[in-house]
Amino acid sequence: RDDDGRRTVLRVADPSRVAQVMRREVVLPGPGEIVLPESSPVAADARDGDTVRFRFFTDDDGRDLVVRRSSDQWALAAPGSVPDWPVAHLPDGSPWPEGQEIPQQFVPRTEQWLRMDDDLEGGSLEAALDGVRSAVVDADPSLAVTETFASRDQIAGSVRTVLTSSSLLLAVAVALALVGVVNTLTLAVRERTREIGLLRGVGVTRTGVWLMLVAETALVAASASALGVVLGAAFGRLGAVAMVGAGIAGNIAPPVTDLITVGVGGLGAAVLAAAVASLGAVRTRAAGI
Repeated sequence: RDDDGRRTVLRVADPSRVAQVMRREVVLPGPGEIVLPESSPVAADARDGDTVRFRFFTDDDGRDLVVRRSSDQWALAAPGSVPDWPVAHLPDGSPWPEGQEIPQQFVPRTEQWLRMDDDLEGGSLEAALDGVRSAVVDADPSLAVTETFASRDQIAGSVRTVLTSSSLLLAVAVALALVGVVNTLTLAVRERTREIGLLRGVGVTRTGVWLMLVAETALVAASASALGVVLGAAFGRLGAVAMVGAGIAGNIAPPVTDLITVGVGGLGAAVLAAAVASLGAVRTRAAGI
């Protein structure tokens, strides 16, 4: 608790062990630090880096700890930065008699954090979860298992549905875009009949005219593809932040391969459309002017 009497449950664990079981980057406490959620009622006015006096089991075991803010929902400290769990003893300080029930405040509360194998999925993952649940129930029916797999699978299913719908809409948009590109290039070539005829009249070969039109389209398509990839990555980043939060989205690597594929694919489609639309232009004679 803090000086104002506000309380929170603090988990004490080796930061290196916590990092091993987490699938994303989390804020970990160093010596003399305490990680508190942004919404924590304890030390609510303290900013990241402030030193606050905390009390634990009694008024005599206060510690000055440096506050570190986190978007996670647990308070975390490293062993050695906070007092150990008190040992049961009688009011006169003598050891607690053997065979007598220990008061609840002297019973340590512990948690076991587990990380499933990354290769487990589908039926094998569910079988492993069932095994963990059974082992916990066999050990002590009063123990509880908290897991994030169900919510994660639900979110993953929703994301897959959205991505499938987006892919279908994207396919339709790409088809319409290709038709528009071919139509626009065809009209542009026909409007430049006199220019192309003049070029043919001054000695430009048919291949030269064709390469000129294709090169012009390639430059425009390269600029459009680069701008589209940059804007797409930015909007995708914003969508990921809106869906899972900035803390988690920061650990999601951009799909570089997909972005390169989209950019090169758009450039190739535009060049192909220009190559087809320019076939009629290479047949223009000098008399066309």
